[in-house]
Amino acid sequence: MIRPLTPELAKIAKDELNENPNQVPSDLQHLKDWISKQPHLRARTDDQWLIALLRGSKFSLEKVKKKLDLYYTLRTTAPDLTLRIKPTDPKFLDFFRLGTCLILPKPKDKLIPRVILIRAGHYDASVFNVADVMCMFYYLVQILVMEDDVACVLGTKIVTDYSEVTMAHFMQGTPSMLKKMVAVCQDSMPLRLKVY
Repeated sequence: MIRPLTPELAKIAKDELNENPNQVPSDLQHLKDWISKQPHLRARTDDQWLIALLRGSKFSLEKVKKKLDLYYTLRTTAPDLTLRIKPTDPKFLDFFRLGTCLILPKPKDKLIPRVILIRAGHYDASVFNVADVMCMFYYLVQILVMEDDVACVLGTKIVTDYSEVTMAHFMQGTPSMLKKMVAVCQDSMPLRLKVY
């Protein structure tokens, strides 16, 4: 079951994302059929997840397929960024409480993209790692995908605060890790991300 959009979001989805409510059921079925034929993918197939992916790809089935394939491939090939800290791990809650990655509150009076604030140096570099920041960001995006229609329709802005970054933080970002971070953020995320 798909959460209905507000009239304002439905109009934006139609005008800017090419969402056609009459076409959505067949698009969802097409994706489910495609996923079932991909033996290497163990992907979610619930409607809310898939509609979010469609919206994040402006209803291009080919873009969704590429994102889905990369999204689940990276969970296997880059678990150090995507699944590094499990939500059941006490370290997860410790890191979450630091406020290194935050979804900022929605304004009540206007529709604008959701904002995630990343405070890149707001952690003890001897205890946590830049990969922990990426992992937390990854989880927050998953929450937005499943719970926030504004994020799915209007996209998400990423604001990064580097004011507390030290050389110890900087040295954690190896070239291979940075390459993986770009793949995770730019190429596989279900939401349309805008970096500021």
